[in-house]
Amino acid sequence: MNKILKTFFKLIIYILFAAYLAYLFDLVFFRFRASITSIDEMLPLEHYLKHSANFRPFKTIMNYIDNIGNLPAYIIVTNILGNIAAFIPFGIFLPLALGFKGIGNAMLHSFLFSLFIETMQMLLRVGSFDVDDIILNTLGGLLGYGIYLLSSRYYSKLFRSDEATTLR
Repeated sequence: MNKILKTFFKLIIYILFAAYLAYLFDLVFFRFRASITSIDEMLPLEHYLKHSANFRPFKTIMNYIDNIGNLPAYIIVTNILGNIAAFIPFGIFLPLALGFKGIGNAMLHSFLFSLFIETMQMLLRVGSFDVDDIILNTLGGLLGYGIYLLSSRYYSKLFRSDEATTLR
């Protein structure tokens, strides 16, 4: 691949990654626009932690499974599959835009980025901190990385230059 085409392709990848991150932050932090209040009007952290946070792994997921039939299906699908799907692009972009390779890196960076988002939700009192979201987001990042690995086999000439599997 010539240098101009490779540079153009890198630019497209970076633009797509930035657009994905902007969409993700909009989805997570601004979907509750009507409920965002000033710092003075925020719930006390203790109240938020007691009523809006889940630190017990699989509590929310098991609650959804236990309540199949009692909860509308769209709530279960949106929360479980939505958290997975939201991070699939992240797993794809990790090697393409950031140069992180390996399943361990995919898991670590998906986990850390999800933890950052959940922590910001807690500090800003937007949405709820849920350790299950971190688990599902990390799974989504791993699935995305798996998609990258499978597709890179078929498009290796597009994604690779000699031995590098990133666009750097």
